[in-house]
Amino acid sequence: MKISRRGAAADHGESSIELGEPTFSWNKTDSCLSIRQSRVKAFSTKSRHSYTVRLTLPEINEVLRTLADAAISDPSHFEKALEPSLKAILRIQAVAGGIKT
Repeated sequence: MKISRRGAAADHGESSIELGEPTFSWNKTDSCLSIRQSRVKAFSTKSRHSYTVRLTLPEINEVLRTLADAAISDPSHFEKALEPSLKAILRIQAVAGGIKT
């Protein structure tokens, strides 16, 4: 996972960092997906930081909608890449459709 940034007022170009092996988990208390990575090198210093990105269900809906639109417009690009997620996608589809296991 790559995080990039640019200056808002003084734009000196794009800086980016890589999250090598982030941990994904569901935070039931806050109803959000948490993505965490420790000891990430800072953008411009030698210090290291721990990052947490939290996605709420409305944000996840927007990610899914955007991904679906892109997949429909270029199916060959997404078909093989998303194949490992097919079971998970179908489980989400069942839940969204009101099917309970």
